[in-house]
Amino acid sequence: MYGDVSNSSTGSIVSGTSASLRQPSLQGLPGISLSSLCFTAPEGVYRLREHISADTEPTGALLPSLRTGTALSIVQIKSSDSGTSSTPGTTATLTAATWTSSSAPLHDVAGKQAIAPRFVDVPINGDGSGSFQFLKGAKNAVKKAKPQLTKSSTPFVWRIIANENLAKLLSFRPPETTYMFYNVGRAFLWTDYLSNTSNLLSVVQFREAIVTCHDVNKLTRDNLDTALGFSTGDILWYSPISGKFARFNKQGSLHKHAVSSITWVPGSETEFMAGFEDGSIIVFNRDLDEQAFNTQPTDDEFYISRNAKPKYNPVAVWKAGRKAITAMAFSADCQHVAVASMDGTLKIADYANSKLLDLYRSYFGGLLCVAWSPDGRYIVAGGQDDLLSIWGFRGKLVAWCQGHSSWVTSIAFDNHRCTDRNYRFGSVGEDARICLWTFPCHRCHDPEPWYYGSLSRNRPRLESGPDTPVHHSAPKKGQVPTLESYSQFKFVHDGPASSISFRDDCIVTADKMGNLRIWNRPIAEQPTEP
Repeated sequence: MYGDVSNSSTGSIVSGTSASLRQPSLQGLPGISLSSLCFTAPEGVYRLREHISADTEPTGALLPSLRTGTALSIVQIKSSDSGTSSTPGTTATLTAATWTSSSAPLHDVAGKQAIAPRFVDVPINGDGSGSFQFLKGAKNAVKKAKPQLTKSSTPFVWRIIANENLAKLLSFRPPETTYMFYNVGRAFLWTDYLSNTSNLLSVVQFREAIVTCHDVNKLTRDNLDTALGFSTGDILWYSPISGKFARFNKQGSLHKHAVSSITWVPGSETEFMAGFEDGSIIVFNRDLDEQAFNTQPTDDEFYISRNAKPKYNPVAVWKAGRKAITAMAFSADCQHVAVASMDGTLKIADYANSKLLDLYRSYFGGLLCVAWSPDGRYIVAGGQDDLLSIWGFRGKLVAWCQGHSSWVTSIAFDNHRCTDRNYRFGSVGEDARICLWTFPCHRCHDPEPWYYGSLSRNRPRLESGPDTPVHHSAPKKGQVPTLESYSQFKFVHDGPASSISFRDDCIVTADKMGNLRIWNRPIAEQPTEP
């Protein structure tokens, strides 16, 4: 179902040239230094700070999936005391077999260079639920790792590898710590964002299943609760801090389709939504057991069926598309969810009231990504028509953004540069191009030149009833204004790009080969002395 770069069907990790995760490795760019890779925008020059390769020590070369690509999550954790342990009353330690990596040396909490990092195989207990045993309590000091290796008791999780210094890194992390999570083929990686004080923290490798999507719950930052979807239909919840995990839809027990997107429900510590390749969405609760749940067949384009037994999963089942659900995103007020599908539709639903509000259609082909503006007034989606479409919430198609020459794979708003006058957002695509966009707010309020949709000014939205969803037909080119990107760079990666994220100091991008690149924002010019 999901193809890999190699022809291996066993899911084993092939050996390759070992390289440090944090050392610059500009594959395919011989003779080009990090500082020479850059692109220009009106605010200045964005320069490549770091290239993080999928060829990691100690795992060897990870096999990416060209179909799913690499998704990236960045989570910032703030703590009141940087010298306290991440687990109250204990100091964490690893218990596993160890070996030394050839990667660059770590730096300890005092900033002094430490020995080269060592990695450990972590014992795994359980299959449906259990623990990876990342950490173990100790009263006074971190215990020495035991040399004996305990093999996995489950065929689903093949191997867990962790940094031997993980206990110290978690116990003595600074007041503000930023972590990155990303998937590469059958592996899921956890690393620290700051390269000068960190290294690879852990890698979870799966025997048969490809990781297709993941999401980190922003409410549970102490545990970093993470939901992962797989090509086999399995779903895994686990905490990289505690090592606890639970497996849902085991071997497709509830729904026999691959998971294509996943997201936590905002405001909930336990519920998450999983989108599947057949257009279904299932809501799970991490704390509930599963029980068979049958829905009545229907020809409706959208419906939601809630479980009459609230003590069991699934919590609810949605039919939200005729093809794969490629992306789901919640509005800033956490009340509305946008659902993009390969059937070419974007659906806006009232999550709390289980009601479809609007259905928009793409110009051509399926939609692959979606994002809300920070104020929740606009939704931007991209896909196989090489365009970005901007829709007003409960309203109109405002504009098309034209700049990519292939499918648009990821969109994100730059919350650090959005103002009352302009929205700023970026996109990447299979053309290996990054595009940065400015959307002037004043144009959004001019109904004449910026309006197109299935409704007109003389036809009220609620004419057919307040509970009837509004269907917006796709316009023809020339009927909708087109925006051009204010900056774009054609070679943001060597191959198709799959993810973009904004931070206050940089832009982080990922490609389908499992590589990450961190681009420094322009440095503000200092005033010269007279």
